[in-house]
Amino acid sequence: MLRLLLDDERTVNEMMVLLNLGKKSVTLDINRLKRAGLVNVKRRGQVNFYYLNPDFKYIEFIKCLIDYIPCKEIKLRS
Repeated sequence: MLRLLLDDERTVNEMMVLLNLGKKSVTLDINRLKRAGLVNVKRRGQVNFYYLNPDFKYIEFIKCLIDYIPCKEIKLRS
């Protein structure tokens, strides 16, 4: 999830599709990341967009870690 947010802001629905997870799982994880201060939210109309918090104390460290964590290539389903 953090890798997805590293590149761009995302909605819960986008993350559900990209991660192949249910809404409840994505929402719980996003809320944990928000409480930790890693993620912020922007509201546009009725849609929330989540993004990495640039003011998080250790954001540069987190970004470096994300780059080194191996993961499968995430592809958007058509």
